Amino acid sequence: MIVAGRPASGVFPDVKSAFSNLPGINYVGGFADEDELAQLFRSVHFAWAMDFYEEGANSDWLLPNRLYRSIYYDAVPIALSTVETGKWLTRHGVGLRMDSADPDSLRLALQGLTQERYVELEASLRRIPESELVIEDEECRRLVESLADRNTIERVSTPVFEPK
Repeated sequence: MIVAGRPASGVFPDVKSAFSNLPGINYVGGFADEDELAQLFRSVHFAWAMDFYEEGANSDWLLPNRLYRSIYYDAVPIALSTVETGKWLTRHGVGLRMDSADPDSLRLALQGLTQERYVELEASLRRIPESELVIEDEECRRLVESLADRNTIERVSTPVFEPK
């Protein structure tokens, strides 16, 4: 198993030592650019698209960038079926969706996977239109312009919290 990226230091104060003694896990650190990210996703069969950082809150409704990038680079995402990431996968008919993230459920899901089923999962990724995965520069510009033109945006006049 490959673990990559730069985890939050509040969760993993020493990420290298957190993964260094786990058999079968190779922590490779962050990636420098899109080319390295592409190479990383293309080197694996699956991408972990589950998030537990704010379980019961943000983690339940976020759509992480790794969801789109894994699909774009042909790594089958694995997600909980009960959160928004899993629901997005269900709507698009892709990915490995699980009802539970416990190790036994994951092991059973992967052990029960045949080569034919994996080929189907991988092929289903290519049926998603690229426009569902990538936003072009012009679309970003239009979004920023539309936000800048809005007169309905309220400005917060007092801080939400008091600084220390």
